[in-house]
Amino acid sequence: MKCILFAGIALCALPLQAEEARPRCFKVRGNLEEHRQTEGCKPPHKSCFRGVLKGDHGFHATTYFKADSSVTGPETSPGSTAYSGVFEYTTDRGTIEVRETGVNAPVDDTQLAVTAYQKITTGTGAFAGSTGHFFVSGFVTDAGVVTEVSGQVCLP
Repeated sequence: MKCILFAGIALCALPLQAEEARPRCFKVRGNLEEHRQTEGCKPPHKSCFRGVLKGDHGFHATTYFKADSSVTGPETSPGSTAYSGVFEYTTDRGTIEVRETGVNAPVDDTQLAVTAYQKITTGTGAFAGSTGHFFVSGFVTDAGVVTEVSGQVCLP
């Protein structure tokens, strides 16, 4: 504690939090390519999306997603669907699990636009106790899902 004497009164200030106790945050930006799979999915999933994120600053991950709920969009947006599910990013330093909530809507007969918000719910390894979020935006075609991911991860 640091104190100074001012007009006969001692004024004291508590020390700032130790640097190592503050969260360390870093931005993530990258390209994500996913493909619908019917093999290699976690039980009891009969289908899932598996992919690869190529992010900046060496943040690369394999991904896994399975929606656990969906609903048809409003009649004023025909063909749209809102969905939610658990999405995983697995890196060589640990795994980040997020809750993804998104919506897709037809662009034309060959593709859907997709946008989603992902909130970090848990992590393992170097990401244990992490917080943060990602925004995902792109397109779904017969060839797969191609999106851009941007956001922030804060380590404890």
